[in-house]
Amino acid sequence: MYFPYRLLKQFLFHIPPRFRQVVKMVIDACIIPVSCLLAFWLRFEWVIESQYYTGMMLFILQAMISIPLFLLLGAYSEMWVYWSFRDLKRLILIHTGIVAIIFLTNSLLHLYQMPRSIYILYWMLAGGFLSSFRMAARLLMMAPIEGENHRKRVLILGAGESGEMLA
Repeated sequence: MYFPYRLLKQFLFHIPPRFRQVVKMVIDACIIPVSCLLAFWLRFEWVIESQYYTGMMLFILQAMISIPLFLLLGAYSEMWVYWSFRDLKRLILIHTGIVAIIFLTNSLLHLYQMPRSIYILYWMLAGGFLSSFRMAARLLMMAPIEGENHRKRVLILGAGESGEMLA
């Protein structure tokens, strides 16, 4: 099966930074509701009881608040090529804080009744999907494309025997 790596790589490298942020926000806007639904489906073994429908919709709306918070806290400022462990740690900390805020809000205000395992499942699923997407984008951009010569010619001056070992 052929996948157009070269086109995708050129698209990711050459889009302007503001548009890159919009692309990340759209991808996160797709990942977050899917993670919420998967958390409910896993918790209720693929059959969600009707008493949880309202809570599920409110939970998804609350989770979507994380996108503007990601923007405010700098989760979209990193470049895909240079995404590192430091960025992963920042993403997980922001995501953990958002899930904690949602849990505390629902627990203290009694907005809707929901099992606590939903929060844990959502935290694991969304955190895994968000970080996996970013790492996959980095690996895609770092991977060489077949047929391209990625060697650079280098001149080593005054190296002696150690220079021969390098070359």
